[in-house]
Amino acid sequence: TWAETLAESAVLEAHEGCVNRLTLNVEKRLLASVSDDLHLCLWDVDSAVSNRGTLRDPIVRHYTEHVGNIFGVAFVPESESIATGAMDNAVHLHQYDAAGQLVTSASKAIHGGRVKEVVSSKLLPHLFFSASEDGSVSRFDERTFDGQLDRVVSFSP
Repeated sequence: TWAETLAESAVLEAHEGCVNRLTLNVEKRLLASVSDDLHLCLWDVDSAVSNRGTLRDPIVRHYTEHVGNIFGVAFVPESESIATGAMDNAVHLHQYDAAGQLVTSASKAIHGGRVKEVVSSKLLPHLFFSASEDGSVSRFDERTFDGQLDRVVSFSP
């Protein structure tokens, strides 16, 4: 089967807890990982693949200031931003520079329940979405992110 042809290219070690989510940026140059240890790590994909071993030094290992396990991470298209969402009901926006170095962590938005997912699409520049256990999906624009929720849809039981 095709699964039998898969091979390990590199092992990335920097988190001290369960890794809950991975995502690649649009250019497939950076990999972001988030974990129960409340950190966001950025990895250089080319270095990881060419290393063919264990890589313990991400470009960035950033404490996010979340106070609950992080379950969502997304690169925001056409920006230098990464959004994270966690079990503390919060969505955070982190800015990084062209070298992948984290510059700032911006304000946060609070859902009425734990944030289970954060997503983006290259078809929607500057936008990202979060989904929460409170039954809502919220849309954010990183250019005007002020911590206010912009509810796109809300579901009721």
